[in-house]
Amino acid sequence: MNEHYEINYRDLKGKHQKWYLDNGSVKSVGNANANSTKSIGNFCYCGKGGVLISEGNYGKNGPNGLWKYYYESGIKKRKRTYDNWAVLDTVRLFYGEGQLDEEFGYRNGD
Repeated sequence: MNEHYEINYRDLKGKHQKWYLDNGSVKSVGNANANSTKSIGNFCYCGKGGVLISEGNYGKNGPNGLWKYYYESGIKKRKRTYDNWAVLDTVRLFYGEGQLDEEFGYRNGD
């Protein structure tokens, strides 16, 4: 089930859809193409109880640009930059308390 709502949250501005889990909590907020087969634009995904667990943008062919991931506590978990599913740049992984754990680069998908 999804509905359109006027949203003004983080990078989500304007009319967006909400998708729900079977228990009624919000699963994700963003937009999809006309037949709901492809995510487009900025998105937020939620975990238990509606807590933000990831946010980023979908381009024509998948995740595009910076995506941020969070622990259920709301503390940052990792950051990745994508170019239509290909990971680019530097990936940063964080401990549960928010301190940097690992940092490694990608070049040509490796």
